[in-house]
Amino acid sequence: MGAASDVACVDILSNQDRSKARHGLTPRELQVLHLVASGQVNQAIAAMLHLGERTVDRHVSNIFTKLDVTTRTAAGSGSLTGRTAGCEGSGDGSVAGHA
Repeated sequence: MGAASDVACVDILSNQDRSKARHGLTPRELQVLHLVASGQVNQAIAAMLHLGERTVDRHVSNIFTKLDVTTRTAAGSGSLTGRTAGCEGSGDGSVAGHA
């Protein structure tokens, strides 16, 4: 799955009913996850969101814990498949059920 489809999965996750909050991520963690999924490094994320790099590092650590993953790639792609209905990559950069 490419970065574009990873971002699409994060978008789906962030647009789910927040009252259920199945993923447990805060709005700021969702912002950080979106940027991680698009391939940004912590330093760039910190600059974009006007945060300290250590703050971003903490957000990324919290995301890993909440999603039960150990890598940025897993956080941005495969880990979201089970948490978002129809968020399986088709190999062509699209996301199943989401044009």
